[in-house]
Amino acid sequence: MLPLDDPSWDMQGTEDIGYLLNFGWLFTKPTPASVKLWELAFEQYERANEWDQQLISSLIRNQGGHEWAGPAGGQHWWLIDSFDFKLYMLPLSTMQATHTVMLNWFSPNLSAPEPVMNHLTAVTYANRRFYPKERGWFANVNGFYTRLRPIVTSPSLNGTVTELLAYSRILEIVANKTDRAFMVPDNVTIVEGGQTLVRDWTRLVNIEAAVANDLDLLEPRFFTHAARYLPTSTLDAWSSNRRELPLDDFKNIHELIAHVDSLPSTTTTGPPEILSLTGWNAARADAWSLAEVDVDVGFKIVPPCERFEEVHLPFPWCKSVFPAA
Repeated sequence: MLPLDDPSWDMQGTEDIGYLLNFGWLFTKPTPASVKLWELAFEQYERANEWDQQLISSLIRNQGGHEWAGPAGGQHWWLIDSFDFKLYMLPLSTMQATHTVMLNWFSPNLSAPEPVMNHLTAVTYANRRFYPKERGWFANVNGFYTRLRPIVTSPSLNGTVTELLAYSRILEIVANKTDRAFMVPDNVTIVEGGQTLVRDWTRLVNIEAAVANDLDLLEPRFFTHAARYLPTSTLDAWSSNRRELPLDDFKNIHELIAHVDSLPSTTTTGPPEILSLTGWNAARADAWSLAEVDVDVGFKIVPPCERFEEVHLPFPWCKSVFPAA
């Protein structure tokens, strides 16, 4: 990026396939030229209500925007001479808007001299809040990794899509009703139609209701990521304080919630407990009724993500497919 005090630019942005720029990263100075551009953009939006990225791209072209390689060449600029607007396009070698990078497990080089910014394009709001945690990009915001709290989790699960979604609803409801964080399982194994598919939790399970209701969602590698922030002794004590709870000890979700609620969530001598629910298939937990549980209806209808069976993530990723309540 060009420095903030460099007078040569009004806006910096990223390129995109098929459009002049990608709207995910726009760095704008409050210069007269920038103000003029946004005034024109607002007027055009009121007339046509265009998609933001398409609007700005077409506006720059319609205002006589033309490309320029910079004073020494090798750069990419868009200039509007009529009001002296200068847009610097960030180099594609370091700033990409390609979905193939975003939709895979991109790992930034931690020794790189510059920070990495990833525009989570085509990701729904719920996943946008959780996706960085899954991939180890999230920082210790509001003590996310250092705030010790009780956790509900489960080993990796297997079953049909219907069974796995039923298990996901139970896990979210138990965490919600007992005021515990929910550490999502590492993955799920889908066995259906003669196929066996292993998928990440959020590749199958739509987490929109969980995020909308402020459920404290933890990624499967939460403790690995927390190692950057917690003392080793605290991390080891917390991550090892586990209790397994077989579900075949219970007849329904009400018994399970009552039992979990009766367990001490904190202790005076050690860290909070991690409660791992096991034995899902043996307990036939997928048949448990959720009708009488007093929770937001979204927890009861957690749907699958569309096209989870595909090898590559669809566009957009895990589109909301909530049925009518």
